[in-house]
Amino acid sequence: MRRLVPGDAEALHRVTGDPAVMRYWHPGPDTDEVATAARIREIDAHWREHGFGDYAVIERETGELVGLAGVHYVPGIVDVNMGYALMPSRWRRGYGSELCAALLDFGFEVLHLPELVAVIDPRNSASIALAERMNLNLRREFLWRGQSRLAYVVARREREAATRVSLRPVRPDDLPAIDRWARVAGGQMSRTRPHDPAADRHDPAGGLFWWVITRDGADAGTVWVELTADGREGVLGVFLDPDLYGRGIGTAAVKAAAAAFRRAHPGTPVCLHVRKTNARAIACYRRAGFVVVEEGTKQSPSGELIAFHRMVLRGEVDIRVDGPALDLAVRIAGPDERMDVDAFLRAEAYGGGTRPSDDLVIALEEGRVAGAFRLAREHGVLVLRGMRVRHDVRRRGIGRRLLEALTDLVEPCYCVPHAYLEEFYRGAGFARLPDAEAPGFLRERLARYREQGLDVVVMRREPADPMFAGECDGGPA
Repeated sequence: MRRLVPGDAEALHRVTGDPAVMRYWHPGPDTDEVATAARIREIDAHWREHGFGDYAVIERETGELVGLAGVHYVPGIVDVNMGYALMPSRWRRGYGSELCAALLDFGFEVLHLPELVAVIDPRNSASIALAERMNLNLRREFLWRGQSRLAYVVARREREAATRVSLRPVRPDDLPAIDRWARVAGGQMSRTRPHDPAADRHDPAGGLFWWVITRDGADAGTVWVELTADGREGVLGVFLDPDLYGRGIGTAAVKAAAAAFRRAHPGTPVCLHVRKTNARAIACYRRAGFVVVEEGTKQSPSGELIAFHRMVLRGEVDIRVDGPALDLAVRIAGPDERMDVDAFLRAEAYGGGTRPSDDLVIALEEGRVAGAFRLAREHGVLVLRGMRVRHDVRRRGIGRRLLEALTDLVEPCYCVPHAYLEEFYRGAGFARLPDAEAPGFLRERLARYREQGLDVVVMRREPADPMFAGECDGGPA
């Protein structure tokens, strides 16, 4: 990479004037070389004001200018942004990863920035995948100039910690130190050992991946991922020497442990349970790529009732159908069934309640409610809310059967599901919307949920027959 000069306008225009390259850049491709020359002047002004900015990307083999990359301020955003653009003929050659690694090194080791952000259009799946491979974590979705954007962030201390943290297999002689850390951490943890009380070592063949966390060669804590008896998921636990809190060690260890487990059990989800009150741990897990997918209560070994979040590693959720299909009756609940549906939703930890105006869609299995959701009219539009399936019949296709009730809808329907369920709802005809295209009350709901630590998206299902959509009262314009 080198500084841009005015004579680069013609070569740079082959990058910044290409609609395919600039598809997700605002305000789009440069219209001509004059516009590209103006871009170079703006980049030079940024360098003079801040001491850093964008570079020309030069291919070593050919000496050709093939892209643009750097760290810079984006108008209206306080964080320093990293980004790049490459001509299409250089895509899928690993150049993006090489550039991002160089920009991270420059931002942290030369500029000593506390963190870097990549601001990404949510439709740009390739950039999102690259950001996650480079260990950037999704912090928030926001509106920028009327368009939805994702902020992927990495802090310098987390990146430094990742290079200084390693895992080694637990041995029996490690147990006294682990017990000592557990006594200190126990106030915020319902479990400080794997489920098998006799376990005393790392045992991948037996489904227990258990490590001591080391930092600069010194023991710092422990982390484990334990395969459940049915083989459906790995359950993660971690705690540290409390003197080392706040240094990024836990995040680095959790990432490394989850990656090691996934290499041994590809496709098996990694999950955990964390107390709602343990804000430090929740933040650590979110930085490591976990998302909240469920809330509930459970009883600790001491009998205490604990409110918890269930979190799952992003992109690792298994929604396959297990077991034989159930004999279900799916329909709108009658007046004499509404109290039963209310009770069912409360029992399945749905706190939103129902309203008399709601249509309650239910799935009955041998006369018992096996699943339900609300179709609620809110601010003139239809919203699917409170989808729940009874805990003892989950992963049996009930959710899909419930969504079949939407087949004949003749107006758009919205929902705000957990992000990990986007593919599930897509199978029923829903499509993700940029936040900016959602009704205002749903944008406010999204913001509220995200403030609570929930990773949610907004989706919309178009009517079965668009001819009739305009005839429905309250349909969006």
